[in-house]
Amino acid sequence: MNTLRKISSLSLVATSCAMFASSAYAELVVMQDDELSKATGEGLGLALQDFILDSDGAELKVTGIKDSNGGEIDIDWTSFYIMGEGSEKGSIATTTDIGSYLNPWVFRSVRGSRGLNEGDADYDERYTSIGNDVALLEIATDSYDNPVQQSAVFGEFSRYQGCVYGEQGCQDLGIDGAGDSAAERAIQSEINDLVDVRSDIQNRYGSSTAVSFIQNDINNVFTQEIQPRENTVANEQEDVGEAVTVARDAYQLMSDDERQITSFLTIPESCSRWFGAYQCDSDQEEDYADTVDVVNDEKAQLRAAKADLNAAMNDESYSQTGESYLTMVSDVNEFKSICGYGNQLADCEGGEISRKEGIRSDIETIALSLSNGQARRNGMDIGLTFEFNLNLAEGGTRDDFLDVDMRGVFIDGTSFKLWSRPSTDPSAPGSELLGELRLNLFAKELDIRACDDTVCNTEALREANTLNMDNFILSLNLGYGDVQPVKFSATSEGHFQLKLENPDWTSEYANPEGLSAEAFYQDYYENAPKSYLHIGDVRVGNTSLGSSTISGARAQYLSVTTRDL
Repeated sequence: MNTLRKISSLSLVATSCAMFASSAYAELVVMQDDELSKATGEGLGLALQDFILDSDGAELKVTGIKDSNGGEIDIDWTSFYIMGEGSEKGSIATTTDIGSYLNPWVFRSVRGSRGLNEGDADYDERYTSIGNDVALLEIATDSYDNPVQQSAVFGEFSRYQGCVYGEQGCQDLGIDGAGDSAAERAIQSEINDLVDVRSDIQNRYGSSTAVSFIQNDINNVFTQEIQPRENTVANEQEDVGEAVTVARDAYQLMSDDERQITSFLTIPESCSRWFGAYQCDSDQEEDYADTVDVVNDEKAQLRAAKADLNAAMNDESYSQTGESYLTMVSDVNEFKSICGYGNQLADCEGGEISRKEGIRSDIETIALSLSNGQARRNGMDIGLTFEFNLNLAEGGTRDDFLDVDMRGVFIDGTSFKLWSRPSTDPSAPGSELLGELRLNLFAKELDIRACDDTVCNTEALREANTLNMDNFILSLNLGYGDVQPVKFSATSEGHFQLKLENPDWTSEYANPEGLSAEAFYQDYYENAPKSYLHIGDVRVGNTSLGSSTISGARAQYLSVTTRDL
C-alpha cells in the first residue's frame, strides 16, 4: 500500500469558501428545525472563490512502490499549485474560482428519468439514460447554459477558429454571428460537404426513394449473387489450405539436405518435366513437386473466384436501382451516418448533419456574444513536479524528473454518476455497481518537461526539452446510462475491474419501453455521447508537429483490470 509520508509545509489560501444546498443562492443563514424538515435533498454544493493552492516548497513523498528486484522507488512530489490564469507557471500569486454560488460543484442523489414523459414532475432530460426506478449518486463540476462559458462547446469553437481566442492573431469573430467568423465559415464548409454527399445519393436514386427499398435490393443481390460467390471463395480457400498441408507433409519427407536448398512451395532445382511428369533426384522430391503444382492450381482457382466475386459486387445489372451492390451498401451506410435513420432519402432529421448544425448554432451564439463584448471567464493554472530515484538493473541509481504545467484549464461539465442494479452475471449474484463518466478538459496550453533545471539550466534548453500542446481539448464519455453502463467490480484476487459491454436491447433496464432492436440501436447511435480529442498544435522545442483530432469516437467494448507489477 502506498503511503504519504511527509508534508513539510503547505500554504493554502481560500479567501472565500462556501458549502451550500445547490438550490440555494442567497446568503448563508442558520436554518430552524421547521425549515430543515422541509428540505427536499437537492444535494450539496461547493464553491471556492479567490482560491490559491501553493505547496510553497513542501515535499510530499510517496513510498511503498518497488521495482522488479524489490528495491524501493523514491518519488518526491516537490511542487504543486492551483492558481488563476496568468500566474506564469505559479510564480505570480493569482486567485481563481472553483465553481461559483450560481454554478457550484455538486454532490447529489437524483432519480433517473428513463421511461418518464417530459410532463412528469420528476422528469429531467440529463438523466433520461437511467431508469426512473433507481436513484443515482452524482458528483459534478460547475455547469453553464451559456455556450460562451461551456468549455466543451467553447472548445469546439476554438477548434474551428483554429486558435485560442484572446491570443494574438485570434480575433476573427465577424460582427453579427451569422457566418462571418472563421469558426462559422469552417463549420459551414463541413456541413456543405456533407450536404453535397447527401445530394449525390439522392440524385442516384431519386429523393422520394425509400431507404428500405434500397436495403431490400441489397439483400436480394446479396442472396442471389454475392453469397453464392462468397461460399465459392470460402470453399476454394479451404482447398488451398488442404493442398498446402499436403505439400508441407511432402516437404518434410524430403531429406534435410534437400530441404536446405529448397524453399517451401518451390519446385526443387533438381526437378525437370518430361512429358508432363517430374523427374528429380529422388522420389520424395518428385512427390513434393507434384504437391506444389496442386497448390498453385488451387491458388489460381481461388484468384478466379475472388475476381468473380469482385465483379459481381461491382455489377450494376443485378439490382433494380441500377447501382452496384458495393455502391448501394456504401450509400445506405453513408446516408444513415449523415442523416440518421429516416426511411426516405428526402429525410435528414438526425445524423452528422444535424449534429454539426447544432454545433454551428452554438458557434454562431459564441461569435455573436464575443463580438458584442461578452467575456469568457478565466481558467486555472495547474502545475506539479515529481522527482524519481530509480534503481538500475546493472547497479546504481538514476534520477528522473517530470514537470507538468497547464495554463487556462477548465473542467466544467464533468460528472461522475453511480447507481446499482442486480448482477447479470450468474457466477456473481447480488448487485453490481454501475457508472457513467463525463470528463471535459480544456487547456489553452499543456507543457510536459522531463529535464531537471540543473541540467536544462537555460530557457533555450528548457524549451528544447519540453513537449508543448496548445488548445488541448478532451471530451471523454464512458457509459450511457442503463443502455451501456460502466461496470465496476473486483476480481477474486482483489484487483479492480472496469468493464464497458456492448448494449443489450433485450435487457429490461436498458430497454424499459420494449423498443424493437432497430429502434433501440437507433436511439443508441443517435443519443449516446461520443468522445473527441483535439490538440491545436503539438511542438517539441521550436519544431511543430501540427494538429491532431480524433472526433466521434465511441467505445463499444472496454475491459480494464489492474495487475500486480
